[in-house]
Amino acid sequence: MNKLPLPARTLVAMVAAGGMGCLLANLPGLARWDGGDALLFVLLAACVVIGEQFQVPVRFGSERLNLSLTEAVWVGALLLAPASVVTMAVAVGVLIGHALRRRAPFKVAFNVGQFLLALTAAELIVRAVRGTEVLGPMAFMAVGLGMAAYAVVNAGLVALAISQAQGKPLRTVLLPPLPENAVHFAANTALGLISAVLWKASPEALPVLLLPLAMSFVAVRALMQNVAAADRPKELVASAP
Repeated sequence: MNKLPLPARTLVAMVAAGGMGCLLANLPGLARWDGGDALLFVLLAACVVIGEQFQVPVRFGSERLNLSLTEAVWVGALLLAPASVVTMAVAVGVLIGHALRRRAPFKVAFNVGQFLLALTAAELIVRAVRGTEVLGPMAFMAVGLGMAAYAVVNAGLVALAISQAQGKPLRTVLLPPLPENAVHFAANTALGLISAVLWKASPEALPVLLLPLAMSFVAVRALMQNVAAADRPKELVASAP
């Protein structure tokens, strides 16, 4: 943490504090949980932990951006569960998931904070836009808009952290992976909505999604490997005498 420039350290502290504020805002909701909410919290948190173990790294100098399928776990829960359940599950799941990967404490604090800030933005939009029908057209549109806001906050904060840590202009970090980020968030949103429909219709059929989840991970990984391979000749030319 001390090796980071002051602007980067300030950003980490602000994002971590913002995430803590999101948690505190959801604490009163815990008093309204029933047994089903508690079970869903445990299930979502466990799935987030697992999702965070399967990441595709995108390198930016000494820093890297990690893409995962974590969002696909809880997107559907935006429609089916109280915000406090989703928020607490994501916080606990990301915290444990990153701790298991032995991330530096300041990176864990930043990642948990930016997940919660982005998730809160999505929750506010879903709550404002969704209609009365749980899985109606307005609900799907609300999730789409909410996840667009989530993507902006998530990708923006991560790119800002990398740019400040490396002293690079924000656009040089934010724009190159923009197509891959867009595909990543769109795929996770689609998988999350499919899981919500399956859960509502037939919860026992939810394991059917394991195959598309695995295929999505493999596809994203292959895409990023192709991007890295395409960039490698440029690096070789740039380093040639």
